[in-house]
Amino acid sequence: MLSTSTFLALAMQCAASVHPDTTHEVARVESGFNPYAIAEIIP
Repeated sequence: MLSTSTFLALAMQCAASVHPDTTHEVARVESGFNPYAIAEIIP
């Protein structure tokens, strides 16, 4: 899992034009901050 400070540093570098709260919530919902998360999408 990524620490909050690590995540925010990466978010600021990779998505500088997106508000940090937005990137934080997207990452929380989509992967729980697990950099190795894999989505299982079943139609």
